[in-house]
Amino acid sequence: MSAVARASALYSEWLLPNRLHVCWVPLLLSLGLGYGLLVLYRGGRLCLSSVAGLRRHPARMLEQAVSMAGHPAGYRHLQEAQLPPELLQQARLFFCGGAHVPLALQQQWHQLTGHYIHATYGLSEAGFLVAAHTPMDVNPHTDGRILPGIHHRLCHPAQQVDTGTDTGELWLQSQLMMSAYWQNRGAMESRMTRDGWLRT
Repeated sequence: MSAVARASALYSEWLLPNRLHVCWVPLLLSLGLGYGLLVLYRGGRLCLSSVAGLRRHPARMLEQAVSMAGHPAGYRHLQEAQLPPELLQQARLFFCGGAHVPLALQQQWHQLTGHYIHATYGLSEAGFLVAAHTPMDVNPHTDGRILPGIHHRLCHPAQQVDTGTDTGELWLQSQLMMSAYWQNRGAMESRMTRDGWLRT
């Protein structure tokens, strides 16, 4: 199952067809591209913007939005802009990637919208969505759970063995991983183990 199809099944009730979804992450980043493909796969209308554009013309883009995708700094800027809460009433799903969402921002966003930000974890080498929350199970202290179909281990980086604890370097293995960097196979060889694990 593709990453888009897997995410579509996870968020089918919230990524509504024929509705507006706003993204201020460039499409060349895995979150922007993945979210954009996900919205289009679900039959939604995608609005690409910037945080500055949303702050300048909030009513034009936010009033009808049912979901948004961005990075923590963008959510912080929107929160600090003190937008009228009714502008965000339609939106129920707020994706975030690129960095961990601080707990204080989660709490402020929840107070503003009634919803937590859905922190996600992904990377270009392993697919745009490796870990995420289900819409009904958001824990503002984490970036979600590893999605089905993605195998993971926590390893000691130097010894390349499982740590047996809840700390260590995250290693991933799935059908969605890329096989090499363009014209730089050596770079991928340093990131992959001989038995096919990606060292994040």
